[in-house]
Amino acid sequence: MVEALRLFGFEEKFLALIQRLHTNTTARFSVNGELSSIRGVRSGIRQGCPLAPLLFLVVVEVLAVAIQTSPQLQGLTLQGAHRPSHIFSGFVDDSTLFLQKASLLRPAMEIITEFGRLSGLQVQPTKSQIIFLNTAIHQLTYQGIAVVAPSTTTRYLGYQVGTGKLRNINWALRIKNTQRRLLTATRVSTTLEHRVLILNTIVLPGILFTAAVFEPPGWALKQLDHLYKQFLWKSSNKIEPGRHKSLQAYFTLPGRQEELA
Repeated sequence: MVEALRLFGFEEKFLALIQRLHTNTTARFSVNGELSSIRGVRSGIRQGCPLAPLLFLVVVEVLAVAIQTSPQLQGLTLQGAHRPSHIFSGFVDDSTLFLQKASLLRPAMEIITEFGRLSGLQVQPTKSQIIFLNTAIHQLTYQGIAVVAPSTTTRYLGYQVGTGKLRNINWALRIKNTQRRLLTATRVSTTLEHRVLILNTIVLPGILFTAAVFEPPGWALKQLDHLYKQFLWKSSNKIEPGRHKSLQAYFTLPGRQEELA
């Protein structure tokens, strides 16, 4: 970790402080209310320390640089680009490799294995998956890592990804999750103002999260409109047409109760 910080240009004074924080650290384990004896910590970073996530990111950046600069690896060519321009995405401990060919996975794993040997961080095959864009490939595993079957999806960073109909799959799941959350809300919301507040603070962020990647299809917009109206006017989580209008002005929270009249 200290070498990674030095590689990125951190001053020696700062490195000395980091070393002091992580030298001769100890820990105790709580099991059924009983504390274990004091044990020395030989690896890792201090749990609960506000610096821990940032230090972790610096270390993982070493892996990202190694992959992105490897002459053996080729990423995916994005639309409009003239050369492979995307090969690695890292989101804390959720990382994705984008490779042009399956045969490139072996040299990529060699880099990852060497990084693990130096850092102590290891890829867990049981928590990793491969998505082949070539749907003619029907393998259950590849080099010990599970393969997502053609026309199916897996969850990554809150979205369903894979080779299925991602737009419809993600919106169907978003609507289902919205219904489930509104089922609980129908039991506690007693006024129109409460229901507007719930729609704006709980439901809307989830819809915007999905819409940031997948444009909502017409059927999804229609179902969401029905769902909004049913919850707003009838405190229901059913997807049914109603005679009431959504009235967009209601989705800007009023300052006084009488403004809802």
